[in-house]
Amino acid sequence: MKKLYILLLLIIIAGCTAYRELFKTSAINSKPTENGYVYENDTLKITYHFWKEDGVMWMKIYNKLNVPIFIDWKVSSFVENDNTYPYWYNEEQTTSAGVAKTKYGIQPLTGIQASKTSIATSSNTIHPDRIMSITPLSAISKESYSLIPLNQGYEVAAGEYTIVNSPIKFRNYLYFSMNEAFTKQFTIDNQFYVSHSEFIKDNKFIKWKGDNKNGSAIMEYPYKDMTSFYSERVGKK
Repeated sequence: MKKLYILLLLIIIAGCTAYRELFKTSAINSKPTENGYVYENDTLKITYHFWKEDGVMWMKIYNKLNVPIFIDWKVSSFVENDNTYPYWYNEEQTTSAGVAKTKYGIQPLTGIQASKTSIATSSNTIHPDRIMSITPLSAISKESYSLIPLNQGYEVAAGEYTIVNSPIKFRNYLYFSMNEAFTKQFTIDNQFYVSHSEFIKDNKFIKWKGDNKNGSAIMEYPYKDMTSFYSERVGKK
């Protein structure tokens, strides 16, 4: 009887094992490197990182020229499957001094949202810039939308995928100009998709406990690269 009880207990524990789903991506027109994907032409160099819970579209845009380049964030957008989310909205953002604790969540439509506990009375209202200039021989970076939207906990079956049957396809559409009037505009459309998915036991990951931009732990994995990302799945058999 005691052996049967132990066996049943082990089965229950095994059934409650926490997993994370590891997603590997491929790119249509960017090259994979040790630091993420890189798209490059005579004008710009764009680097991408995805590694975070549910993935995140992080980009660094470097201006290779000796003159400024301008980007229109309203016309530029993140595209997840068939859903388009612009990088700019005509909304004011209010920040308060003396914030005690801040938690961030990244999701479509609203971008980065903050839940704040303020201990000060002073505040500052900022209107986000729609048009931004990139200084010659310098870079700007931006972190925005989740590759898997928050509150959409769909699972992707483990396996290999192509651009044709991939369940997660996403693009980064950027609208540039060589002058502020946007009479000399050009676009860059970088495309990516999930090409591999597998379930890995949660204890194979290591939490990085330091503070970071979105206030949550970033997971490390022995085979991680910046072109991959992960999502928490519990009780996957």
